[in-house]
Amino acid sequence: MQTLESILLVDDDHPTNFLHTRLLKKMGYVGDIHEMYNAEDALAYLRQADHNPRAQLLFLDLNMPRLNGWEFLQLYSEYFTETARAIVVLTTSLNPDDEIRAHNSPFVTAFHRKPLTVDMIKAIVQSQFAAFWNDTAAF
Repeated sequence: MQTLESILLVDDDHPTNFLHTRLLKKMGYVGDIHEMYNAEDALAYLRQADHNPRAQLLFLDLNMPRLNGWEFLQLYSEYFTETARAIVVLTTSLNPDDEIRAHNSPFVTAFHRKPLTVDMIKAIVQSQFAAFWNDTAAF
């Protein structure tokens, strides 16, 4: 099976990151998983790409202290293009405006509500990376 080099989880909730990391590792789609507990550290990590594995997929929480997911996306747009990586908003927000706003962002490739599930991960990998791998049979 093909694997992603690196996934970045950006969420201030430690138990959520722990559960999502376990699920992603169990599914075997990723080499490295990095957890960031605030958006500032995530941006710094991404800007140091020469020293860190390239995160091909980023799961982004919207509701974080100091710098929320929307603010992260604004700052992210100053450093990267929308094709730099797949960004999936992963949130507990039930506000329909958040989903609309996410779908209107050139950087957000998908919007899902927590927690991640096996079916969600399969759908994300198939839709975001099947063409890149050119091998949908592996999924």
